[in-house]
Amino acid sequence: MPGSLTKVGICAGALLAIFGVALSALGGEQATVLKFDMGTAQSPLKEGYVRVTPGTLYSSDRGYGWETQPAAARDSTDHAFKIWGQTRPAVGYVLGADGLTADCVSDPESLEFCVTLANGTYDVAVWVGDLATPLTHISISANGKSMKEDFDSRTLWRLHMDTEFGAYRIVQSIVEVTDGELRINVTGKTDAETEYVEKRVGSAGELKQLVARMAFTEVAVQGLVVHASVRPRLEMIGERHPR
Repeated sequence: MPGSLTKVGICAGALLAIFGVALSALGGEQATVLKFDMGTAQSPLKEGYVRVTPGTLYSSDRGYGWETQPAAARDSTDHAFKIWGQTRPAVGYVLGADGLTADCVSDPESLEFCVTLANGTYDVAVWVGDLATPLTHISISANGKSMKEDFDSRTLWRLHMDTEFGAYRIVQSIVEVTDGELRINVTGKTDAETEYVEKRVGSAGELKQLVARMAFTEVAVQGLVVHASVRPRLEMIGERHPR
């Protein structure tokens, strides 16, 4: 991988129910669900998720964890921003901000997270971003195949805002695991710079045009969900089709 790219690698391999994650039967088959919430040791934990901090390092006994210890974790539960002259909390005001997205694990260089998993087809979802910091120029791949290229994790709606804040992005894909590992890479273009033109309404009602230039800052992961891909059957109920 080019030196201009920093990388977050998340690998998942043969972990079934080690941490009490759900196994649900669908048509005689079982669906493995693995849920990880990345953050600090004290930040809110999403119900049903496994807490992952920078100190959660991979071991064969644990079956999941970071290959290399990340630089930091952040809890943005109390982070606030100004809009229309009023201070608003990110959690409780930003749509979808909760125990999963209010915190994250980040690193300016690289992150790599591993779990043990049986071979098969999986639905994978990665929550990327930091509510307190806009992140730019992010790309994600799974087992060498692109999930999403060069996207930003920053607030989309900025009119009337006095301060900008970060956001979360959910990247989803169906991934084939053939060698006992699911490996997700999150990268950022360290040499990239983007010019954003923003329009805001001033105190006197006039429209102001602001230009902001943002380069790549870091990578941050808020959560990861891995679900064994099971497509439920449609069954007849009496003489009627299910709705």
